[in-house]
Amino acid sequence: MLLNSIANRQHDDPVVITGDFNSTEHSTVIRYLKGIMIPGEFDSCPCPMVDSYRMLHPRKLAGTYNLFMGYRFGPKIDFIFIEPRTKVLDSEIRYDRINRRYPSDHFPVTASLQLQYPLRTE
Repeated sequence: MLLNSIANRQHDDPVVITGDFNSTEHSTVIRYLKGIMIPGEFDSCPCPMVDSYRMLHPRKLAGTYNLFMGYRFGPKIDFIFIEPRTKVLDSEIRYDRINRRYPSDHFPVTASLQLQYPLRTE
């Protein structure tokens, strides 16, 4: 439903989708969001998105689920998805803690983006 809404919107402004998807990078739902299809699984994705972190770090180990313990080898289940036309200036997974405590059971993913707006001739 989300991707259909994006594909059918009445404007061409940039789109960013963020969230804790509770799905790994290789799960069916994440593969669908990226437009990576397994034949017979779903209809084609109406507007494939890109994982902003993977744009800059395609092979880096990237766990975001840490169980409040700081484990970095958990699955990456948190994402900032962008349209392919969006430029990623920086992206990282933040491993910060305060007084040896983590603020969440997930490490936050951050991104600095350069959004590409359509040229409007009005």
